[in-house]
Amino acid sequence: MSMGETRELSKEKNSFLNYNVSCIMTLPPYQRQGFGRLLIDFSYLLTKNEGKIGSPEKPLSDLGLISYRSYWKDLLLNYLASYTEKNVYIKDMSTEMAVNAYDIVSTFQAMGMMKYWKGKHILLKRQDLLEEFLERQKRRRADYKEIDPKCLNWRPYVPPPPSEESQSNSNKNKTVAANKAAADRKKAQAASAVQ
Repeated sequence: MSMGETRELSKEKNSFLNYNVSCIMTLPPYQRQGFGRLLIDFSYLLTKNEGKIGSPEKPLSDLGLISYRSYWKDLLLNYLASYTEKNVYIKDMSTEMAVNAYDIVSTFQAMGMMKYWKGKHILLKRQDLLEEFLERQKRRRADYKEIDPKCLNWRPYVPPPPSEESQSNSNKNKTVAANKAAADRKKAQAASAVQ
């Protein structure tokens, strides 16, 4: 997807590893204006629309890690600021936000909010971080870029079902491979019997 000459997002149609984005690029003159965050947010919006949980393709560049960590930090603090229950479950957060649980845990660890104690991961409520986040939200610039999910007109890629012909070819290939393996075993047994 290209958004003019300033930024670009690349997404796999059907990622085996559930990567929700392959590449994000913002040209230098347009960096530090919120476009990278906008593209990250857009990739997660698409992931939610697909009903999946996603993560960016790894390894992330240094700048990519900084950008994603900042995005995840704000996403998690926003979630916690409105959370009223006593216990927080990473799996529930992951499902609701479409963010991989590993990315959530690593971000909490980087923020100093997660500790391992008596065989369990404990999430520490850091009121200072929550208050700082809420204060930043109030001071947000008027030109802050956001995507309105209601305006998304997109359908996820659905791979076509395998045709009968491709299934029969697949079965034929399996049969040929099994016959070859059996012939190779016979040859190996005959060779060992000769020695």
